[in-house]
Amino acid sequence: MEAPRVLRARTALLRLAPLACAAALLPAAPASAAFAPQLSINFSPATPGAPTAITATQTQQPGETPAKTVIVSFPVGFAPNPGAKATICPPPDSDSPLRCPPSSQLGTATADADAFGYQPHYQGWVYFGGPIAGKIGAFGLDILLISDQFGEQNIFATAQLRPDGGYDNVFDNLPNALVTSFTLSLQGGDLALLQTPQKCGTYNIGAQYVSQNGDTSSQSIPFNITCKPTAPAKPKVSAAGLARTGVASFTLSKASKVTVTITRGGQRVKRRTVQGTKGANKVKMGTLRAGRYTVTIAAAGGNTVRRTVKIG
Repeated sequence: MEAPRVLRARTALLRLAPLACAAALLPAAPASAAFAPQLSINFSPATPGAPTAITATQTQQPGETPAKTVIVSFPVGFAPNPGAKATICPPPDSDSPLRCPPSSQLGTATADADAFGYQPHYQGWVYFGGPIAGKIGAFGLDILLISDQFGEQNIFATAQLRPDGGYDNVFDNLPNALVTSFTLSLQGGDLALLQTPQKCGTYNIGAQYVSQNGDTSSQSIPFNITCKPTAPAKPKVSAAGLARTGVASFTLSKASKVTVTITRGGQRVKRRTVQGTKGANKVKMGTLRAGRYTVTIAAAGGNTVRRTVKIG
């Protein structure tokens, strides 16, 4: 498969065949002045450069003119997941139902329609269709939907890289039957198709809609890629020393409380806790007799250093 920086979904057809037949046989429902499909989309995790699960839901209100074309545009920054492990679902014969191996499943899908007195509910699965011949950076998605009332329906979609590095999802030539809700849920992890942008910040998903009557509507959906808070740097002690006058010296990478302990022959002689400053520090511990001492300097929340010195 080609390895484009990001993916682009190109075309798909929701073939609600029984409803489409009804549309051909019955007078068309009066067009509503309202045409405002709404898209919601979520990413999990929504952190930089992560293979992400995607849940997208498009809704229309009862009485709206059905959509004919839906274009969902992902911004520059998304990239294909190089660790994706889904296998390819072989294309079915023209007269055969869509049947895919479990290893090719990418997620699930549901749809609810409302037309001519019917409200069928569909549920099903999303499969990886593999690269599209003759289209650089394109791959297929196969969606199998099943309704108890109307049987099986298929969506055959493609995804393809845009010249600017983003990608578009295009659902085109949809039948004249109102779909009040359509949800596509793609898994994350090693089945994720996409990785989120590498940079934190606010991005926008664009959506453009065209109705069966040629009316248009658009939407911009902001979402955030959130960086994990950077943990504060821990203080680091270095250059520990001890003079005969009993002055302990050390260097700190940042201000921190520091505990200075002096021992001789395993027995504690002196201990003192002070507020150290960034850079060189000196702490008066008291005059020491001749002998071998170990000075231990511990920064709160940081490291500990020890040094053995001979006095006198």
